[in-house]
Amino acid sequence: MMFAWPCLLVKNCVDPATRYHGHLLLSHIIAKFAIHKRIVLQVFHSLLKAHALEARIVVRQALEILTPAMPVRMEDGNTMLTHWTKKIIVEEGHSMQQLFHILQLVVRHYKVYYPVRHHLVQHMVNSIQRLGFSPTGTIEHRKLAVELSEVIIKWELQRIKDESDTQDIAASPSGVGVKRLSADDPNLNAESRKHHASGTGSSIVPTVIPKVEPGSTEPIERAHADTVLNFLLRLACQVNDANTMVGTPGELLSRRCVALLKTALKPDVWPQQCDLKLNWFDKVFASVESGSPNYGNICTALELLTFLLGVMKKEQILASCKPLQRGIAACITCSNSKVIRLVHGLLSRLMSIFPTEPTSSNVASKYEELECLYACVGKVVFEGLANYEKNTSASPTTLFGTLMMLKAACVNNPSYIDRLITPFMRVLQRMAREHITPTPPHETSPVASELLVLSLDLVKSRVVVMGAEMRKIFIGTILVGLIEKSPDVKIMKAITKMLEDWIENKNPIAMNQAPTLREKSILLVKLMQYVEKRFPDDLELNAQFLDIVNYIYRDETLKCSELTVKLEPAFLAGLRCVQPAIRAKFFEVFDASMKRRLHDRLMYITCSQNWEAMGPHYWIKQCIELLVVTASSNTLIRMSSDANLLPGITSVINMADSAEKDSFVNLVNVKEEPSDIPEGLDGQEKVDDIDMDLHAVGSVDQKGEEHPTSRTRKAALAHLIIRQSKVLESIRSTRTVQFLFATAQLCHMDTALA
Repeated sequence: MMFAWPCLLVKNCVDPATRYHGHLLLSHIIAKFAIHKRIVLQVFHSLLKAHALEARIVVRQALEILTPAMPVRMEDGNTMLTHWTKKIIVEEGHSMQQLFHILQLVVRHYKVYYPVRHHLVQHMVNSIQRLGFSPTGTIEHRKLAVELSEVIIKWELQRIKDESDTQDIAASPSGVGVKRLSADDPNLNAESRKHHASGTGSSIVPTVIPKVEPGSTEPIERAHADTVLNFLLRLACQVNDANTMVGTPGELLSRRCVALLKTALKPDVWPQQCDLKLNWFDKVFASVESGSPNYGNICTALELLTFLLGVMKKEQILASCKPLQRGIAACITCSNSKVIRLVHGLLSRLMSIFPTEPTSSNVASKYEELECLYACVGKVVFEGLANYEKNTSASPTTLFGTLMMLKAACVNNPSYIDRLITPFMRVLQRMAREHITPTPPHETSPVASELLVLSLDLVKSRVVVMGAEMRKIFIGTILVGLIEKSPDVKIMKAITKMLEDWIENKNPIAMNQAPTLREKSILLVKLMQYVEKRFPDDLELNAQFLDIVNYIYRDETLKCSELTVKLEPAFLAGLRCVQPAIRAKFFEVFDASMKRRLHDRLMYITCSQNWEAMGPHYWIKQCIELLVVTASSNTLIRMSSDANLLPGITSVINMADSAEKDSFVNLVNVKEEPSDIPEGLDGQEKVDDIDMDLHAVGSVDQKGEEHPTSRTRKAALAHLIIRQSKVLESIRSTRTVQFLFATAQLCHMDTALA
C-alpha cells in the first residue's frame, strides 16, 4: 500500500504508465484484502476516468481485477458501481473517447452489472444510437454499439434462465426458499469463487454476499427492447461494404446483427408484440435501381424481411408490406442472381401465408395491401415469357428472374401457371431444344439446366389442363427428346423423379393430374433404353430408375398392367445391377414369382425365360442364384471329406496316456470341458484377438532369456480352449444354405467363378 498510495495523487505521478501500474497493484490488494471503502472508490473512480490511449492496456488490466471485486468488497457495492458508472456516462459522455472506455467496461463485465442493469439500460440505449449512427463513427464504434445490444439481450436471457431456475427450486420438495451463493455467481470474482468452493477465505474479511437489488427480476422495458431491435435491423442493412467481398469487417458485423436479431425475436425472449419500424426497407430495396447499388445491404434486408414474415402476426405483415411493395417490385426486376434468389424466398414465404388468387379471379390478391405487389409478379412473369419468345437470340438464362417469380407464385397454388400454360409450353419447348442442340453463342450453362429442371417441375402436375396436342408435345417431343439426347444427368434425374411421383402417388387428385398409363409407359420404355446406355457410370440415376421398375413389379395394380411386359428388360437389368441392395430387391420379386423346387426352376431357366435381353451379360449368375436358394434351410454345413479334419483340443487330451493326462490336469487345474475355465479370464474376448503364443509371456532369466511361467501357460491354454470351443459353437449353427448364398453373391462379382 505504501508503494502504491502515491500513485493516487496526481501531483506525485506525472507518467501515466507509472501511475496506472500503481492502480493495478492497488486493484490486486483490494481484490485480496479488506480495504477502506473510500480507497476502493477512489481507485475505481480514477480508473473509470482513465481513457488516455497510452495507459489503455494497464487500465484495462486493473479494471478486470477491480470491477468484479466491487460488489463483494462493500455492502453497497452494486449501488456504488452503478452510481459512478452512470455519473461518468452523464457528465463526461460528451467525449467519445471517455464514453467508449466506460461502455467497453460494461460490455466486458456485463455479468457484474447484471443486478443493476435497469439503472444503466436507458443510458446504454442512447449511446447505442449515438455510436451506431454517428456520421463520423468508425467501424469500431458501430461494433461497440452492437456489443451493447448483445449485452442487453444477454441480460434478458439470463433473467429468463433465473426465473425458470427459481420456479424449479420452488417446485422441488427440498426447496426451502434459501438462496445459497453459487460458485459460478456472476457477482463473484475468481478469487472469492475459489475461497467459496474450498470453504476457506481471507481471515481478515468474510465474503459478503451481494444483495439482490430491488426490481432486478423485472424484464427490460418494452420501449428499450424495441429500440435495440430496430437499431440492429437498421445497422445490419447499412454496414455492408459495396464491394460485396465475403469476410470484410462490415459484412461480419452485419452477420452478427442478423444472428442477434434471430435470437432476440424468439418467442420466449420478448413474448409481447414487437413494434418494428420497417418503412425504411423500401429505400434500401429501391436503391437496386441506382447506378451503384450496395448488393450486400439489399440482400441482408431481403433476408431479414423473409425471417420477419415467420415471426410477425398476419395483420403486422400486411401493414408492414403495404409501403414496401414498390421497393420489392424493383428487386423482382433486378438482374443480380443472389437478389433474385432472395426475392424468390421472400415471395414464397409471403405467398404461402397469403396465397395467390385462382385463375378466374379478376384481382391479383384479395388483400389490398398486397394487390400492387402480386400484380407486379404476374406482369413480370407474363412479360418475361413474351420477351423471350420475341427475342430468338435470347439465352435461357435471361429467364432466371421470370421463372423464379413464377415458382414462388406456384408454391402454394400450383394452378397459378394455368393462366400462362400456352406461352409457357412454347418457352419450355424452345428451352429443351436449345439444351439438346445449343447454338454457339449460348453453350449449355448450369443455370440453363437448373431453369429447365425448374420448368419441368412447374408443369409436372398440370398435365390435366393441357390440350391433346399440347400433351403430345410435352410427352412425345419435350420429355422423350430430353431422355434421348440430354447431356446433363441432372435433367435425367429430374425426369425420372417426375415419373416416380406420377407412378407412386396414390392420391386421387394427384392421379387425375398425372398422364395416362400409356403416356407413362412411353417414358418408362425410353428411360429403359437410354439410362444405362448413356449414363452407365451414374449409379444414383440407374438406382433411381430401377427403384421405379421394382415398385411397378411389387404394386398390386401395376404388376397386372402392360407395364410389366414392356419393362422386362429393365427387370433383368435390375437382377444384374452392380449395387447389391438393388439386386437383392429384384431377386426377391423374381424368387417369389415361382415355387422353390429345383425341377421347376431348371425348367423355367431352360424353357420359359427369354435371356436375350441380358445380351452380353453372363446370365448364368442369375440362374445360379435362382437354383441355390432352393437348398434345404436346415442342413448343417460339413466337410466333403473327413480326411481334412483336425482333432479338437479335448480329443487330443483324451487320447493321451494316463500319466501325461494327470500331469496336464494338475498343471492347468481345469476340467477337460472348455466351458469350465478358471474365473477371472474374460470369456467374452473376441476369437480373433486371442492369437497367443504359449511362449510369448514368461519369466526372464539372468541371461535375459524369457521362460514361460506356469501361470502364463495356464492362461494361454485356457484362452486356446475358449477359442476352439467358440469356433465349434459357431460352426454348429452354420447352414449349407448360408454358404451357398454367399457363393452366389461372389459369382456376381467374379464371372470366372460363376
